[in-house]
Amino acid sequence: MPRSAPPRRPARVLSRALATASVALGMVLTALPSSTAAAAPVPEPPAVRTSAPALASPPAGDFFSTVSVDPAASVGAPAAGDNKNHGDLWPNCWADDDSVYTAYGDGVGFGDVYSDIGVAKVSGMPGGLTGTQLSTDVGQIWSEGHNRKPTGMACVNGDLYLAVQDLAHDFND
Repeated sequence: MPRSAPPRRPARVLSRALATASVALGMVLTALPSSTAAAAPVPEPPAVRTSAPALASPPAGDFFSTVSVDPAASVGAPAAGDNKNHGDLWPNCWADDDSVYTAYGDGVGFGDVYSDIGVAKVSGMPGGLTGTQLSTDVGQIWSEGHNRKPTGMACVNGDLYLAVQDLAHDFND
């Protein structure tokens, strides 16, 4: 007994034919030469009048020639390998007293007390940097069930401004 052909699905056949035709048309259009309008000469823009001659680019600088990054523990950063979570994020700003102030989240910073947000001061020069813990558990602002994150810091005229974001523990807010 001969097998009968499966029933035709006109919508499927039509959609496949349209897709094939679209691809073929795209290939043909890609292969055609560019439009003659694109080959026409472009008129010159009107001249811009200036009272001063155009300035040349500044000479190439050599301020930064090489950069070397030392291991964290060699520059006074929290000790690497001490099995403590020193924190994350670390937004910071350079203040008028030539120190860098920073905040961290979820760690001990330069100290031993774990907190959601702590504030620290970094002073000195590379090779002699020191980190000092200034404050822990900064800004109990939101109710239980929220996780505070330091997200930005600004130093303005001797004042520190800390931006803090609250995230619900379920991260659905």
